[in-house]
Amino acid sequence: SYRAPAASDPEYPAFLLLQAVLSGSSGASFRQDGDPFPARPGTRLFGVPGANAVKTFFAPTALPYVFSLSGSVEPSAEPAHGGDRIEGEIERRIADLRDHPVPADEMEAARRSLLDALVLDSETTEDAAHQITFYEGIGAFETLRRLPERVAAVAAQDLQRVAVSRLQPWQRTIGWVHPGVPVPPP
Repeated sequence: SYRAPAASDPEYPAFLLLQAVLSGSSGASFRQDGDPFPARPGTRLFGVPGANAVKTFFAPTALPYVFSLSGSVEPSAEPAHGGDRIEGEIERRIADLRDHPVPADEMEAARRSLLDALVLDSETTEDAAHQITFYEGIGAFETLRRLPERVAAVAAQDLQRVAVSRLQPWQRTIGWVHPGVPVPPP
């Protein structure tokens, strides 16, 4: 997990697009379908060797919150594809975002995916009412109202700047759950 911007933060649209580049877009839905979003083919986190479906989660919030990446080690993975190797591969893919601007075709595919998801977030009147009420409640209605145009204005350099400022190795928290291994008492 990394610290992520609040929905009212000026970096919020770029961070949503960053999620779309990394795994695809879950839109800006406060529900996020209740589950982390699995990386889609063609995104940066798809097909991490040894990982079983890397997923991301980034919910709109009133205060800075978290951008989470999750997954598991494939049961059939060789020991060389264990947790350290998976962490290293994910970091390598994120480092590429910090070190190089996203190519125009990849940027546009991610933008299109995000803008499509934003439309689906408010497909019905009920969905739109939920989104409007939720975003107003977290002090970010203006963000929601202008989100499509703000996403359209994000440049590759903006994505790189956000990745540099927010997705550094020293800014993350990593945790592993090992089934069947008892947790030592505090």
